[in-house]
Amino acid sequence: MKRILILIALLVPACLWAQVDYSELSMPELSKKIEAEVRAIKASEGKGDKQSMSHSLGNAADLYLSVARKLSESEETDQIVKAKQTSLTRSIDYARKAIATSEEVGELEQMKTSYRTLIAAQKLSGDIKGSLQSSREMLALKKTVFSNKKVAELEKRQIEYQHTKREDSIRQQKQAAEEHLKEQARVLALKQKQLDSTSRTLSATEQEKTSVSMALKKTQSDLTMEKLNALEKERKLTLAEEEQALQATNMQLQNSKLELQQSELALQRSKMELQQNELQIKDRKLSNQRLYIYIGVVGILVLASFLFFIGRERKKAVQQKLRAERSERFKQEFIANISHEIRTPMNAIIGMTGLLIQKNPSPEQESYLKAISKSADILLHVINDVLDLSKIEAGKLELEKIDFSLTDTLKQVKDTLSYRAEDKGLQLITTVDDKLSDVIVGDPYRLNQVLINLGGNALKFTEKGGVHIDVTKEKEEGEYVWVKYAIVDTGIGIPADKVSKLFESFSQVKSSDTRKYGGTGLGLSISKHLVELQGGTISVESVVGKGTTFSFVIRYPVGSTERLQQRLASEQNADGTILNGLRILIADDNEYNRLVVNETLHLMADVETDEVVNGQEAVDLLKANNYDLILMDVQMPVMNGIDATKYIRGEMKAPKKDIPIIALTASVLRADLDLCFESGMTAYVPKPFKPWQLVNTIAEVTGRERQPGVPSTPKQAQKKQAEKPKPQPAKAEHVKEEPAKQDATGVGAEATAAASTFDWEKVTNMDYLTTFCEGDQKRMQKYIKVYLNALPAFHKNIAAAIENKDFVELALHVHSFKPKWMMMGMKKTNDLGVQVDHMAKSQNEKAFEDVKIILEDIDKSQKELETMV
Repeated sequence: MKRILILIALLVPACLWAQVDYSELSMPELSKKIEAEVRAIKASEGKGDKQSMSHSLGNAADLYLSVARKLSESEETDQIVKAKQTSLTRSIDYARKAIATSEEVGELEQMKTSYRTLIAAQKLSGDIKGSLQSSREMLALKKTVFSNKKVAELEKRQIEYQHTKREDSIRQQKQAAEEHLKEQARVLALKQKQLDSTSRTLSATEQEKTSVSMALKKTQSDLTMEKLNALEKERKLTLAEEEQALQATNMQLQNSKLELQQSELALQRSKMELQQNELQIKDRKLSNQRLYIYIGVVGILVLASFLFFIGRERKKAVQQKLRAERSERFKQEFIANISHEIRTPMNAIIGMTGLLIQKNPSPEQESYLKAISKSADILLHVINDVLDLSKIEAGKLELEKIDFSLTDTLKQVKDTLSYRAEDKGLQLITTVDDKLSDVIVGDPYRLNQVLINLGGNALKFTEKGGVHIDVTKEKEEGEYVWVKYAIVDTGIGIPADKVSKLFESFSQVKSSDTRKYGGTGLGLSISKHLVELQGGTISVESVVGKGTTFSFVIRYPVGSTERLQQRLASEQNADGTILNGLRILIADDNEYNRLVVNETLHLMADVETDEVVNGQEAVDLLKANNYDLILMDVQMPVMNGIDATKYIRGEMKAPKKDIPIIALTASVLRADLDLCFESGMTAYVPKPFKPWQLVNTIAEVTGRERQPGVPSTPKQAQKKQAEKPKPQPAKAEHVKEEPAKQDATGVGAEATAAASTFDWEKVTNMDYLTTFCEGDQKRMQKYIKVYLNALPAFHKNIAAAIENKDFVELALHVHSFKPKWMMMGMKKTNDLGVQVDHMAKSQNEKAFEDVKIILEDIDKSQKELETMV
């Protein structure tokens, strides 16, 4: 436990370890630091301090990597490339040495830092395989570094290394003490040797004395008494001197013995000091261990507090993010639902008001009707502005990139605004620079919207004079042209202090302007956002009482007239013969939808089709047969289209797993379409679709192109095509503001024009079916019969669902019947069916009450349609 706490205490400070950033240093400074680190490496190696050596090696590797990075930023020459490669090689060598040394002494954080340097150097040198291997080694180190076995091993290795260093120090001290004692012993031996030599000298002197006395005895008889006396005196003097020398030698010997005793005492003191040092080292080790334990405990508490704080803040951030996303989603759904719910009655109000105006009302009634119509138009415009603003804020507004005619777009803007100018007696002038290319690539609908917003705004605040929309070429470079749009008016102008707030949402120059001129203050804000989405900038210049100029510049790629004509022709006259020979599988649980797809395909091309009613049957049939394409409905029983597509993409083998799959869906919400593409679907066609949409989408995903010599019209339609009058070429219809004129059934201007003959008491409307079948009565009767034949089963299924309170069955049968109501023009019934579908899915009891209204409408439709077959 103590070892683990010690290791944690060592690792907590290491968590703050980070590589030094040398990017701000110059090359001379880096060179100096490299020299210093190399010297430090040699010094550490000489001392045997491998811990410091590992740090110095890692720093040297970092410095060489920084040199290589700075060389990468310079202009590449042979010399620079060679120097860069040399620096990278040295960085890799030093990093590897640092890793090996760090592993030997147990420096974990230095190992991680050196691994990161090694990986970066290998990547920069282009050694991707080596960097991957180093990354795997580093990951393996991270995975195992905190395991008990690895921790114990590294802890043991580090403690052994430190203990070895301490033992080396103690050993050196002992060796020094032993050397000192040996030296003292040697000195004492020399002194003892001198004492021995002196003793031998004294012994020789005694022997000489004895021999001299014997000589004296032998020669006493020969010598005279005087000579004997003299010799005796001389001998006594010699003996006295020798005794003095002997006493001096004895004193020296005693001094030597004292010195020897002092040396022995000093040796004992050295041993005692050595023992005290060992005791101090042990005490210091114990105190260090206690300190490490305290630091580890404090570190654990700090780390736990930090992790708790981070987790709490992260949880708060996630909750706030989810709450914001949920709020934004609810906001978008609310705006979309409100827009749809308001548009539905608004279309009825506008349509019926127009019908009443055509029935020659009295002047007073006509004034009331015109007021209603104008108010409805204003309200519809407000709805469109709010919806566009919500899309912009959510980042879901998508721009087209298609070839379009700038002249046609400007003419359409003028046609739209001319009635406002005529009502106020103002001039409306549009000019286009002759030097400007007429066909450009961009989003004509959004450009139309900006020009109508700015032009309408200018007309609204101008009482006399007029409005001039001028389009000029600012510059052209290569394949791009910068187009400048200027909207100049002679209106009331804008004060200088109000210009900064002009593009804010719901902003007016004066609060009274809303009452006097109308509007919501959204037009300029939306225009600014749309211009910026197209990569442009918008500005305004104004003088109070003289007028205002709004101008913006957008860069466009230069377009192609041929592509523009081809696109317009493909939208108006789909060439189905490019699909000839295809074998197509249609998966849809609604027989009405299958009939529409089958009839459209066989009318326009020579194709072979098979039909199934759910995703499981589609998968089984694909396993047994070969197809070029699958048209897949999204919502089906047993297995839906999403699951079927996932199975095909994930479980089946090539080439069947790669077959193109087109989603047939009534939803065009981005979330639903993303779900289709995530499952593996290739493209989608919205329901109800137009023939050219289906043909062009199939041709695109199957890679079909027009072959020379192939007729442009399929055999089945050649006869009908010859009988039809030649269609007039369309004039930039793709940029018209259709959403305000198109209802939920997909019926456009043709259905609105035909509404003058429609009986509003009826629940069915044959306008859409007439348009879809191109006036072919036989085809229309075929669809009506299919609808009438399906009614008894629908009645039976709905009655059973009501009796059993079965929400699932109710939602299933109502959802599957919606295409039939749309084909029969039963818009109100279809809208009610959408509501019942949602209520049934949320298990709202009101669904069983509202479905009874649907049954009443079906009974009425049956009576109305039986007279037509």
